Amino acid sequence: MYRKSILLLLSLLMGGCTVLGVEADPGEVDFGEVPLGTSEYATVYFINRGPERTAVLTVQGASGGWDVVSVRDVKLPQDVAVPVVVQLKAEEVGPTQGAVTATWDEGGLDVPLSASIVFDDVIDSDDVIDSDDATDDDDASTDDDDSAGDDDDIAPDDDDIAPDDDDIAPDDDDAAPIDGDGDGSPEDLDCNDEDPTVYPGAPDLCDGVDNDCDGFFGADEVDVDGDGSLVCAGDCNDADNTIYPAAPELCDELDNDCSGAPEADEVDVDGDTVLVCDGDCDDAVATTYPGAPELCDGVDNDCSGAPGTDEVDGDLDGISVCEGDCDDGDDTIYPGASELCDTLDNDCDPATLEDDGPNAPTWYADADDAGWGDAAVATVACFAPSDTVLDATDCDDDDDDINPGATEECNGVDDDCDGNVDSSAVCPCNFETYNGHGYLFCEDVSTWDEGQEFCDDEDNYSLVTIDDGPEQSWVEGVANGYANNRWWWIGYNDLDNEGSFEWDSGSSSTYTNWNGGQPDNSWGGEDCVHLYNNSGNWNDLDCDLDNWYGTQIYFICESEDDD
Repeated sequence: MYRKSILLLLSLLMGGCTVLGVEADPGEVDFGEVPLGTSEYATVYFINRGPERTAVLTVQGASGGWDVVSVRDVKLPQDVAVPVVVQLKAEEVGPTQGAVTATWDEGGLDVPLSASIVFDDVIDSDDVIDSDDATDDDDASTDDDDSAGDDDDIAPDDDDIAPDDDDIAPDDDDAAPIDGDGDGSPEDLDCNDEDPTVYPGAPDLCDGVDNDCDGFFGADEVDVDGDGSLVCAGDCNDADNTIYPAAPELCDELDNDCSGAPEADEVDVDGDTVLVCDGDCDDAVATTYPGAPELCDGVDNDCSGAPGTDEVDGDLDGISVCEGDCDDGDDTIYPGASELCDTLDNDCDPATLEDDGPNAPTWYADADDAGWGDAAVATVACFAPSDTVLDATDCDDDDDDINPGATEECNGVDDDCDGNVDSSAVCPCNFETYNGHGYLFCEDVSTWDEGQEFCDDEDNYSLVTIDDGPEQSWVEGVANGYANNRWWWIGYNDLDNEGSFEWDSGSSSTYTNWNGGQPDNSWGGEDCVHLYNNSGNWNDLDCDLDNWYGTQIYFICESEDDD
C-alpha cells in the first residue's frame, strides 16, 4: 500500500483547486490503487476570513464509492484553520479518479470560507487507526523501519535514505501546509507569508500595503491631492491640499483641519460678507465691519476701535450727543427727562418751566413748633410750605414736650419717641411694659396707702389695674420673678363703700381673680386687695398692714394710658 499525504485546497467561490502546485479539475485527486474495503482518513482545514461564525459543513466523495460525510455546527474563529477529520472508504479495486468536494452553509454572512484537505495514512482492514499511527505512517504494531532513515518496510520502498519519508516528489513529509506568518493562509497562496496582515481576502489596512493580495491598494489609500495625508487616515477632502488633519486653519470658511467645522471666526454669522478673521469686530451685527458707516448707536460700526465722538454717552443717561443730549456731563439732563427742582433745563427744552418734579422733597407738618414733623401730614414741594420741616419723627405733634429730642421721664409716656414707654433708667422701681403700658414692680415693704401715694407721685401712674386674664397672668408671672415669697398690693379696694370694690385708677374693669372664699372682710376691716405669692389669687386685707405674720407686702404701679 502506498502512503499518501496530499494537500487539496478547495475554493467553492473560485471553482478550482491546486494539488501539489498542479492545476486539477475541481475537487479531483488520484488516490492510486486502493484495495477493496480499505479506508482513507482526510483532514479538512476550513479557514474563515470573515467574523467568527458557526457553519454546517458537508464532505462528499462523488465517484469511486466514497462515503458521504456530514459534519454539522462547526465553530469557525476568524483567520484560524479549523481541522475536521472525515473517513472516505473505497469499494472497488484498481486506480480510482475520485472527486472530493466540501460544501458549507455560510451562516448568513457575505465573507466566504475556504478549505484545504490533507489525506492521512491508509487504514488497515479493521478501519481502526492503530496506536502507532500518530507517529509512524504505517499500521504495523512494531517499528516500521528496517534501516536508519527508512520509514517503510513494504516493497517497493519509497526511500532508503533519511530523511525522506514520502513517495511522491517534491513533498517530503505529511505535515500541514506551511504558514510562516500564522495568518491561516499557506505560503504558496500568501503573497507575503512574513506579514500576518497580508493574505488573500485580508481587510485592506491604511498602511500602503496590498493586504488582500489582489494586486491593488484600497481606494482610500491614495493621496490624490499630494498633501501627505490619505483619506483612510482622516483626509476629509483629498482633492484640496490645504485640507487634511491638523492642517492650519485658513480664513476661507473651509474645515482645513478636518475637525468637523471651520473655526468660529471663519463663519459670516451676520451676513455682512466680512468674516471675523478678516477683521469683523462684531459678527453678530450686520452694520458693524471694517469700513462701515458710523451710525448714531453708540457702536464702533467701522471697527476703528471706538464709536464716533458724538456717539459717546459720557454721563451714562442713555442718550448720546448725536441723539440730542444737551449736556452729556449731567445724567439728569437729556431729551424727555423730568424737570427737577434744580434750576436746570433737565429736558433740553428751554420752554419747559421748572415744577415740583420727582426729586422734590417731602415736607412734614410741625404743629407744635418743636422742630420735628408729623409723618402723617406730608406735602411734596420744591420749597418748604409754612409750618413744615423735613423731619418726620415726632410721635406727638400736639405736645412740644414729646419729641425725639426730649428727655425721657417716668410718666408712662414715650417722651423721646424711641418707641418705649419709660425705662428702668428713669423709674424708681423695676420697670416693665405690657400692651403699651408701663408697670413698676416696687420691692418696698409698704401699706396699701403708702403704695398708692408712691404711685400717684409718679406722673401718670397709679396702683395697678388688672383688666383681664392675660394681664393677670403676666402681672403674676413678673411679680413672682422678682419676689415669689411676697404679697403685692394692687389698686382694687372698697374704701368708699363696703362691698363695692373699685380701681384706684378709676377704671371700669369688672375682672376679678378672688381666692376661694374671698373677699371675706375678716374682722370687718379688710378694704384693700393684694395678690398672694405664687398663685396670684386675690385676697382682701387691712389696708394698714405691710406684712402678714412675716410675709412682706410689696406693690405694683401702672401708667394710666400710653399717650
